Amino acid sequence: MPLLVWKKKGGFYGWGCEDCKFVVQEPRIRESVGEYVATIRNAFDAHDCEDYAQRRQTSGPLLIKKAANAP
Repeated sequence: MPLLVWKKKGGFYGWGCEDCKFVVQEPRIRESVGEYVATIRNAFDAHDCEDYAQRRQTSGPLLIKKAANAP
């Protein structure tokens, strides 16, 4: 089950899915905090990860191993 996380997309940060590239845009002008939270939650609940390109999963030790083996 994917989680809603704070993440960067392009030049801004926003709430999005940890398993795909879905990110809710910044709040609209004059949108209250409650409205923004409801918008985030509704959009997240309605999104389908298959509609967004999956991000590549890498592990920390793999990256360290690659760096250690570099010429």
